[in-house]
Amino acid sequence: MQTSVSDDQKEPLPQYPVQFVPSSDDPAIQNSKYEVLRPSWTSQFLRSFKTVDYEKTDENSENVFNDGSYKYRQKKRNPCVVLFRMVSIVMLIVLFSNFNVFGLSKADLKSDITAQESSKDRCGHFTNLTRTWSFHDLKTFTIRNQIRPAKHHEHGHEHFQNSNVHILAADKDQTDDIVVRFTFNVTNPSLLKRLVLDATDSTLTIRYPDPDTDRNGPYGEQCIESQTTIYVRPELKLDELTVESWIFGITIPEPVSLTATTANFTLLAGSMHADPMFEATNTYIHVAAGSVKGTFPLHNELSIQAAAGTVAADIVPRETKLGEVARSAKLTIATEAGGVHVEYQPPAGMHSFPERDYQVNISSRLGHISGSVLHGSLTSLQTAVGNIRANILPFAADRYPSDMATVSHAGRQMINLLTPLNEPEMPLARLDSRHTSNAGEVDVTYPKTWEGVVEAVSAVGRVAVGGPDVHIIKQDRKFIGGYVEAERGEGDGSTLCRAESGSVRFTVAS
Repeated sequence: MQTSVSDDQKEPLPQYPVQFVPSSDDPAIQNSKYEVLRPSWTSQFLRSFKTVDYEKTDENSENVFNDGSYKYRQKKRNPCVVLFRMVSIVMLIVLFSNFNVFGLSKADLKSDITAQESSKDRCGHFTNLTRTWSFHDLKTFTIRNQIRPAKHHEHGHEHFQNSNVHILAADKDQTDDIVVRFTFNVTNPSLLKRLVLDATDSTLTIRYPDPDTDRNGPYGEQCIESQTTIYVRPELKLDELTVESWIFGITIPEPVSLTATTANFTLLAGSMHADPMFEATNTYIHVAAGSVKGTFPLHNELSIQAAAGTVAADIVPRETKLGEVARSAKLTIATEAGGVHVEYQPPAGMHSFPERDYQVNISSRLGHISGSVLHGSLTSLQTAVGNIRANILPFAADRYPSDMATVSHAGRQMINLLTPLNEPEMPLARLDSRHTSNAGEVDVTYPKTWEGVVEAVSAVGRVAVGGPDVHIIKQDRKFIGGYVEAERGEGDGSTLCRAESGSVRFTVAS
């Protein structure tokens, strides 16, 4: 049954933006280009635990330090209140560290795509519908799988099982650019009348239920199985590919010989698994409720946004194509509630990474951030509630100035900056970096080639700065906090390590 869907009948796609909030009021970050995640409830909560603060002053004394923008002096607090709040903060951090809802390990985040138990034992006999569409001479292609359960009523309910959208490599003898095979199996044949199928030369829309009959479906418990399989001709090239799925996951379980300028994926309630993702110059993945996992090539831009779900991605950078203008290789990942684990991998057959300007921006409101990333001109790792544990590999040492920021509001940081991949013997002397936490330990290690000035400060916690050829310029050690300023070499690098509540340690590797 094939009917068309007019524009005025189409339901608007639900919106689920990943929102960002204004920049931090931390003076060390306020003048930078970074925006820091700070949900209002988190700010209020952390503010209630604040024990020792620094206030601005114009004085010049041993108890005053300068972070480069303002002068500060330490406020005094009641020791009993300080002790009580310190214990509370430690308990909070320990509790969250052991609460592994958003686990980070690759083994925890990766899962095989396994077949679900057959629903026929529970649902009984199915009535089957199968349709096939062929598309050729394509420049763009859009498929919308707008299947969802009918609106609930008191006498019935629909169960969707064994339902997915698959993208597969076609056989070598397929001449059409794309062939779509759709199956729809139902326990009640009358449900087939509520299915709407609409195809044009370059689009396919699959809708269930028909809005006109949504509330007039059969009563009782109904079972539905649906599979949408997209077969792609070898060596196909598209300007744009768009895949939309409302309640089904999208899987790419095998290599697909497809090249696209732009690839768009939208999922409202389902996960995306790509092993691996096909080649696309710009890839945009939006998931409302579900995870994103797999191996993804990075050409010019890869953007993954998930409102509720984890992201576990192996990133494989690609070289700039011959004749193309060199552009930055940008990775952007943002989650509202979910951990992020990222691993940069060299392309197959290469022992190193292509020469690109790598830019990384990873943020999460509620979840840990971990993995290994490449640092070019810009790296930003930010979380409101969660730990940050990252190995950061600079692509070059002295080719260009660069900025780096790791920011957490409730959670510890363990940052390991590695020796630059190229120019490993040259001084890493043009890095401007900030590692800050409101409640949590900050532990930072830099390579022996780093040169510059470092400021380490904690309102409540120990402060330690050390390493070969690191010279202490100034230090102010208090009973519950401290400040250390040090330098190494003659470089122009500038580093700030700061914690409101928690210890701070900065070490230059030997």
